[in-house]
Amino acid sequence: MTVRNLFALLGAIFATLAAHGDERLTYVCTTQHSVGYAIRDGEWQPTQFNVKGHIFMLTNEAGKWRWRSYDDSDDESVNRSTEAIFGKRECGTMNHLGFLSCTHYGQIVRFNQQSLRFQVVETHGYVLSRSGVADEPKNVNTPFFQIGTCVRMP
Repeated sequence: MTVRNLFALLGAIFATLAAHGDERLTYVCTTQHSVGYAIRDGEWQPTQFNVKGHIFMLTNEAGKWRWRSYDDSDDESVNRSTEAIFGKRECGTMNHLGFLSCTHYGQIVRFNQQSLRFQVVETHGYVLSRSGVADEPKNVNTPFFQIGTCVRMP
């Protein structure tokens, strides 16, 4: 994570907390592992992705949960552009057991408030790919499964 992205994340967290006080919950989540499929040597193969600095923020804004990504390849301006095209990453409601589910353009997010763990699954990629894998950009549209942990911000 770059210093600029870290300051953007911390600024967003503190601005959120100051503006909404106790009515808003915020979790900062870090990916620990990511496995999936990517094109290697001209064909789809299993792989492990580098998730160093891959951070998410889960917030409750006006009673609606929102999942956002803050990593080296997804700064705040990219986030705004993505949301303008695909819509915000809105989630359902947290159930009585502390489970929350979100969906957003192919990704399925599951979060547990009790264990403070999450998982993200990208189900598209392979089926969106053209038949000629040699033409595919590296690590674009790759299906994956990520796991990680979260901390609740005071």
